[in-house]
Amino acid sequence: MSTETMSSRERIMAALRGRDVDRIPWSPCIDGYFLGGVDQVEGFRRIGADAMLRHIVNYIGSLPYYLTSTVPGKKMLWSKKQSKIGDETEVIYETPVGTLTERLRLNPESPNIPWTTRRRVRNIEDVKILTWMYEQAEVVPVPYMFDLAEKRIGDDGISTISIPGTPMLTLLNGEVDIDTFWYLYFDHTEVMEELFEAMHGMVKRICQACAEGKAPVIIQYENLSSTLCSPKIWEKYAPRWYREYAEILHQTDKIFLNHACGHLFEFGEAIGDLTLDGLVDVATPPTGSLPDLATARRLWGPDKFIMGGIDATAFAGKEPAALKEYTREVLRNMGDGRRMALGSNDAVPKNTTWEKLEAITEVVRECGAFPLGK
Repeated sequence: MSTETMSSRERIMAALRGRDVDRIPWSPCIDGYFLGGVDQVEGFRRIGADAMLRHIVNYIGSLPYYLTSTVPGKKMLWSKKQSKIGDETEVIYETPVGTLTERLRLNPESPNIPWTTRRRVRNIEDVKILTWMYEQAEVVPVPYMFDLAEKRIGDDGISTISIPGTPMLTLLNGEVDIDTFWYLYFDHTEVMEELFEAMHGMVKRICQACAEGKAPVIIQYENLSSTLCSPKIWEKYAPRWYREYAEILHQTDKIFLNHACGHLFEFGEAIGDLTLDGLVDVATPPTGSLPDLATARRLWGPDKFIMGGIDATAFAGKEPAALKEYTREVLRNMGDGRRMALGSNDAVPKNTTWEKLEAITEVVRECGAFPLGK
């Protein structure tokens, strides 16, 4: 029996604001890992889910990344040269203070998002070059990209704006091998903290561009996990970073979310103290360490929006009938569902079938009446 009286847009925004909904929202993270040649809007409509479109941007800038744009009226302060070496793409960044090199590769498991096979930072001199690049980075708002996404999705969901993660997790996820990062951090703490501040400054400038735009929801792609960093060291830096981003975004009533797909149980109640409005793509076992989303609610308190629950291994390994029962169990372990949404524990994997996603939608419509468990 259907419990739908709200549009997907109304349902998602109500859940984000902590208001009553007709049923629990269902919004998996479907992006370049899964979609292949299928359009994101078409994908959400095909499975009948509540769309939270991902990786929309409403800014461009001279960001120190593989994908970057020149700010109108400004000259790029570094050059970027690409060449093919076997099945990899080598990217060389030439700056007035030195050169950085990275290599990227696409493979069948990730046909649209490249893997980094050689990271840019390998020693402390590379850290100084990257610090300079982040210090020079500029951004400007570009509203039409968000407007285009909003026009296409209509009442079937919302468009969310992506911003980079905090300095420590951005470095650990993409710029430096994990062992190298920690050697550099402990051997050259002050120099690494200068890089942190340069990166933090750039993210604040991006937040300002987002605050000036119309998009109500901002997602910071963080990939927070105790498998990457010590919760104790994370707590030394992260709360201030989040607070300063939130101060900018909350000036214009933006909803500030964090993509946190790793092991989170080890951070305990500290996540609940952050000035984030919520966490999405929250992972449960085996890819995450939170037993269920009700545990996340207990640790983080009533004011955080929490979305997740369907693990990548379930998408990959369970047939539709088994996935339906798994979904029912996830819903039973979400508490009353207030300020929550059913989603995926990180991106939906490539080998997931449409039939499996449609099976979850069927369960949500049958069993997702709000409040859950009534």
